[in-house]
Amino acid sequence: MKRTVNDANEIEGLKNGISDWLNKSTNGQLKDLSLNVSEVTAYPKCSVKTRFLSETRTVVKFTKTGDENVTTQKAPSGDIDPWSVKDETAGGEVNYRRLVEIESKTEVSQCKTCSGSGKLPCGECQGQATVYCKACRGDGKTVCPKCRRSGKVYCPKCEGRGRVFSESKQEYETCPDCQGKGNIPCSECTGGVIICSACEGKGRIPCADCGGTGTKQCKDCSGVGKITSGYGIEIIRTPLEEKKDVPNDELPAELTAGAVYRNAVSQRKVLDAGSGESLEQGISGEPEELKGIIRAAASSSKDSPDTKVVQKEVLLEEKLMYRVACRFGEKERTFWVSKGEKGVNCDKDLISQIYSDSLAEIKYAFQKGDVARADELMESLGKVKALEVEIKNIKKSETKRSLAVYMSGSFAGLALFSCAALPVLYSWKSGSPHVATMLVMSSAFNVAVAVLAGLAMFLLNLKNLKGTLKKACAGALVSVVLLSAAYIVLYINKVDPARGMDTQTIEKEYKQYFPFGLRTLASSEDIDFLESLLAKYEPTGVDLSKYEKDLAWLKGKLHKDEEQLKSIEATRKQIEGMQNKKKSRKARKSSGRKKRIIIKSAQ
Repeated sequence: MKRTVNDANEIEGLKNGISDWLNKSTNGQLKDLSLNVSEVTAYPKCSVKTRFLSETRTVVKFTKTGDENVTTQKAPSGDIDPWSVKDETAGGEVNYRRLVEIESKTEVSQCKTCSGSGKLPCGECQGQATVYCKACRGDGKTVCPKCRRSGKVYCPKCEGRGRVFSESKQEYETCPDCQGKGNIPCSECTGGVIICSACEGKGRIPCADCGGTGTKQCKDCSGVGKITSGYGIEIIRTPLEEKKDVPNDELPAELTAGAVYRNAVSQRKVLDAGSGESLEQGISGEPEELKGIIRAAASSSKDSPDTKVVQKEVLLEEKLMYRVACRFGEKERTFWVSKGEKGVNCDKDLISQIYSDSLAEIKYAFQKGDVARADELMESLGKVKALEVEIKNIKKSETKRSLAVYMSGSFAGLALFSCAALPVLYSWKSGSPHVATMLVMSSAFNVAVAVLAGLAMFLLNLKNLKGTLKKACAGALVSVVLLSAAYIVLYINKVDPARGMDTQTIEKEYKQYFPFGLRTLASSEDIDFLESLLAKYEPTGVDLSKYEKDLAWLKGKLHKDEEQLKSIEATRKQIEGMQNKKKSRKARKSSGRKKRIIIKSAQ
């Protein structure tokens, strides 16, 4: 019974039904989804259902009080033939039940309980229509809730104390309202009682059982006043149903257990014996493998002595299933579809399959670099609430991936540029003590420019750059170009970080040695320090003219100081000679004086 569907109209109708089902199941979120149906296979599953409307007739003895209260008891038929009684109102209702009275065997008698009136005195009010009021116990008055039968309440002015404080006299005085008694007459009652609100002071209220009429309906005759009894025919109509399945082994077990299979039921009437149509006319358009089963089902009978078949129907129940091969984007799926009286039904998993296929296609489009296709799919699925988080995650991951590709390309360009530029910088500043620091600063500058290049390419997001390799190459190229341009600008503006660091360092060493400037008294140690400082920083290209001038000044100062010292030493030696000559002259004079004294003393 399996067949391939080639009818374009049937395929188009099925396709529209699937679209409507998707639209309804997702509240319009997939109404713009395009379906490409490639193959449709039909798997029909049929069942023949037979309905017999049977009628059972029984002779009963009945007693009827009113129109609805009927009691029946099965009685011997005797000379009564149940099937000879004509029932003109018995129609064809399901579970129909009716009592047909036999007029010749029916009599009407007066109700003995109510004497034909249909009413009895009310047992609650004894026919008076009113009862004592329970609220006031028939007195018509109740205790005042405000004063509790005392007839007096506390004076509100003095609050029951009998005196009030006078502001003018600044002393207590008798309350003018209660005259010092502390209470006043109750305004709500007279003598501590009020009129009963339930009975309005009458002491009696209408009887609730009889509604104030004083009488109740007679239960024996249901208020009719008469009782009908006799013989009749009880007619009961009951539908009997049989069902026979037509096997179809081509249907898989997992399908017949699913909800799609249960929703596929559609019925059509093949034979209605009550309408006068023949069986052969009804089954003329059915498949041959079904005709024999329908004939066998229609020929069965349910007649018995008390039961007769009054109407017969044969229905064909069909479950028409389709196996649909459909493409959603780049991927093809096969799923089961049922076509019943209420339209098309599909597997619930179909929606999740569409979602997963759509997400996979979006990711695949991004991987191929087809951003336009990915954006188109995300826009068409943007209204699907179940995919909001997934699409956001895809966008985030694609953004991160694109940024990573551009950054990897930029850092590749950085590596190429650094391999060429850093050795040149090292050879140019090899004599500087800060060459390592300069290379570190240059590397950091290169990294910053590479990051800037990667971010610039990511923000531009050029549409013609498709594919990871192209994006990486573009990032590398832009990184090399920006780095080259940056170094050219630095070279034109004569920016030399190493020279600046060397200048700062030589100034720092100079100030550490000469914290207060050059000393007035020059020394060879100062000259040696300046000579070593000039020798250390001469290869760096730093401007050393200031320190050369200081060295020349120190050397001149030292030479001048040495000449002055020599002159001073010569003068000192001259003075010492003159002093020595003077001392020798004094010594000679003193020795001559001593000699003369000796000579004189000797003489």
